Amino acid sequence: MQLPPSKLMLRVVRVLIWLLAFSFLIAEGKEYLKLRQLTHVAVFTLLFFLANYQLNVARFAKDQLIAARSKLASTLMFLASMFSIIETGIDQVIASYCTTADGSSIQLSPTAISLCSLVWLAGVVMVILAVASFEEFLPTLNSDWLQLEKARATPPS
Repeated sequence: MQLPPSKLMLRVVRVLIWLLAFSFLIAEGKEYLKLRQLTHVAVFTLLFFLANYQLNVARFAKDQLIAARSKLASTLMFLASMFSIIETGIDQVIASYCTTADGSSIQLSPTAISLCSLVWLAGVVMVILAVASFEEFLPTLNSDWLQLEKARATPPS
């Protein structure tokens, strides 16, 4: 069974999104131990811009179903960006109050452990929301690809 190019592309993108999410969680685990903030700010910015893109698709979509799906996807992505910024804030608290005197590692205390757990949980929720947003938005892209294929197949009059 041969899939049309748009459906094949949709499946490839869907697999790539899941691989990206898994890779991000692994990288986030390493960042979690090093307390680097640049990645957090970049992720927040990326998620925020993606939410904005999805909202603009919803705003200009002629089909109500596509508009509703895009708006839901945008809301999920916006929430993911908020969890990203929450994660960054908690990391700042950890860096300020829970590091050793030389600043090279985290002091093992109940406060530090609970804050690190919150950071990890916020990261997991952020990734779940972002993947859910992509899953909701991908059919919209598939619809656009199908419209493009139909336009190419129709001879100009």
